[in-house]
Amino acid sequence: AHNNKNKPYSTQHTQTTRLLCECDLYMPNYDNDPQMKKVMQQFDDRASQRLREYDERLQEKRKKCKERCDKEIQKIILKD
Repeated sequence: AHNNKNKPYSTQHTQTTRLLCECDLYMPNYDNDPQMKKVMQQFDDRASQRLREYDERLQEKRKKCKERCDKEIQKIILKD
């Protein structure tokens, strides 16, 4: 009788995940791949949206800061 208890059991791992690295965006092997084109477009759209939102928040913060600064300056002027 054979003892199989100590023998390692392994199966071949099949990779099903497709990863997208920013440097890969410029590689020509994705040019004719509709699935990767869609992924790249979604990546670009989301990045653009995040940048727009960030810019809007930045503008709003600058505006509030300027208003607060102007109020402080007015207080100082009125004290003198």
